[in-house]
Amino acid sequence: MEMYNGYFKRAFDAQLAVRDGLVQTDVDTDVLKIAILDRHHAEHHTGIGFVRGFGLRRGAMAITMNCPNMNVAVVGADDASMLRAVEELRAMGGGFVTVDGDEVLARVPLPVGGMMSDAPFEVTAELLRDGHAATAALGCRIPSPYIILSFVGLYVVPDLGITERGLIDVAGQQFVDVLLPGPVDACGHGHTETAR
Repeated sequence: MEMYNGYFKRAFDAQLAVRDGLVQTDVDTDVLKIAILDRHHAEHHTGIGFVRGFGLRRGAMAITMNCPNMNVAVVGADDASMLRAVEELRAMGGGFVTVDGDEVLARVPLPVGGMMSDAPFEVTAELLRDGHAATAALGCRIPSPYIILSFVGLYVVPDLGITERGLIDVAGQQFVDVLLPGPVDACGHGHTETAR
């Protein structure tokens, strides 16, 4: 899905490389991986898709305030950074985080249910400014990237939403496949996947 005009999302198709059985991101065309992880039921539900509009050239950002279920949302240029961002959220008890590989660039702790700070607002506001700056340094073009990331799961705002259970077509209110059949070689092996 492509983010536009704030929290609106429209569908797009992209051919992406596959390495070791994993569909890869393409930072040159701003196609990043996105995942929504259930953080309430310990059922290990994870919806994975692809998103355009964040513009990250490297690293990842993650939050614990994803509408409407307040699950973990993470978007990134590579899987290792995404994993590191989620691990950091767990370590700090929720909030917003930006990482580059193994380095944590910014933290905005929200220890009250992963949604609210217990610090003075001036402290949280400064950490949020730092987080926005760190995310922009990784290439993100969105002025308030954590808030926009919080809307990717909103499955009532057109055209798509992604939840811990997968990608949802808003108009039909049904799950849709993220991957479409890609081209195959003469031996029947695929080297790319077309992602919706």
